Amino acid sequence: MESLKDYEDRPLLERERRIRDAEKKLAQEETKGYIGGCATTAIPATNTDIENHRISQIQERLKYHAPNHGQLARYQALRDAALAFSTALVRNVPSSQELNRALRLIEDALMTANKGIALENTF
Repeated sequence: MESLKDYEDRPLLERERRIRDAEKKLAQEETKGYIGGCATTAIPATNTDIENHRISQIQERLKYHAPNHGQLARYQALRDAALAFSTALVRNVPSSQELNRALRLIEDALMTANKGIALENTF
């Protein structure tokens, strides 16, 4: 029968095992000549390979991504929310540098969110 001490230590032991497994996996990747990778791909360790990998990622991120699978509705929902928030700011915040900055930040946030939708399942 398991003692109370063993029962209390079980979550700690499981955590330690997961940490050891992660460290072992990282060590294996390093011995294969790979360094930390992106979301789903490992980056080859030579400088030329790293540069080529980075350039291919940039090309993919900057090319046109046609909307698909309901993305248009998601873009519109974000635009509507950004417009509603911007309108609330204009109606409630005095005309100032802070208002201008807040409006620019909303625009930046919308563009970043749109990019997230466009690049969905790309990386």
